Amino acid sequence: MTTHLSRRAFLFACGAMASGSLADAQNSRRGAARTFRGRAEDEWLTLLASRPAERMVSRFNSTAIVFGLELGGGLMTAFKPERPGQESWWRHEIVSYRFATLLGIENRVPPTVGRRVPASVFGRYAASDRLVVGEGGLIRGSASVWMPVLRGGGLHTEASRRVWREWLSPGATIPAEHRERARQIAALLVFDWLMANTARWNCCNIPLDERGDLVYRDNDAGWSPPLMNRVNTPSNVQRLPRSLWERVRAVDGEALRAEVERDPMRAEGLIGRSECAGYERRRARLIAHVEGLVARHGEGAVLAWP
Repeated sequence: MTTHLSRRAFLFACGAMASGSLADAQNSRRGAARTFRGRAEDEWLTLLASRPAERMVSRFNSTAIVFGLELGGGLMTAFKPERPGQESWWRHEIVSYRFATLLGIENRVPPTVGRRVPASVFGRYAASDRLVVGEGGLIRGSASVWMPVLRGGGLHTEASRRVWREWLSPGATIPAEHRERARQIAALLVFDWLMANTARWNCCNIPLDERGDLVYRDNDAGWSPPLMNRVNTPSNVQRLPRSLWERVRAVDGEALRAEVERDPMRAEGLIGRSECAGYERRRARLIAHVEGLVARHGEGAVLAWP
C-alpha cells in the first residue's frame, strides 16, 4: 500500500533538511566533485579568467553578440562583451551560472566567469559592434566554457511541449527512456522561473549537446528587476527533483549574493539589491506553489526524482 506524508509532516521534514542543505550546497560547490565536461569547475573558472585572449575565431550575431575566442594553450571560450544597452547582459550570465551551482544543477550551465579582453583581439568588430572599451583598452564581459556541439532539439515546438508537459503532470508515468530528459526540463523550468527568464523557449536557447543533454545557456534575459518583481504563479512548475526542492528552500537572497561575489569581477556590480529582493519574492511564491501541489497530489507525485 502506498502512503503519503501529511502536509504538516512533509513541511516539517523539509524544514529540517533545509537547515543543513545550504551548507551542503556551498560545500559541494567548493569541492572537487563538481565537474563540467571532465574538468573541475573551479579549474575551468581559473583558466577562463587567467589565460590570455590570443585571437578571435568566430562571431555569432543575434540579439546579443558572442565571440568565440582562443585563449592561451588553445582553450576556447564563448565571450559575451559589454555593449550599449546591454551593460547587464554579461553580468546576468555570471549570476546565472553561480545560481545554478547553489541549486545543485550540474553539467547543464557552462561555467562562466567575468574578465576583460583587449579591444585589439576583436579587430574591426570592436568599433562596428560598438563594444564598450574601458580603461587600458579593455572590454568587460563573460567568458563561458566553449561547447563544441550545440544542436536544436525542437523542444520549443508545440508538438514537443504537449509531450513533455504530460510527463511533468503530477503522478503521470514517464517512460523510462525519457526520465532524464524530463528531469532536465523540470529543473530548467524552476531555474528560469526563479530568475524571470522569459526568453528560453525558442529555436536557439534550449540546445542539446553531443550526448543529447540540455544545455542551459544564453541566460542573459534573466535577472531583470522589472520582471523579477512581477511575481506571477509558477504554473509551469508541476514536478521537480527532490534535491532541487531542498536547495530552493535553502538558498535565500543573501546566499545568492555571497556566491555571486566569488567572481573575480564582483566589483563591477554583478547583482544588486533589487534582483536579490525579487528573487526572494519569487522563491517564496514557488515554495508556496510546490507545497500546494504536494498537499493536492502527494509528495511522490510531485518530487518525481531524487
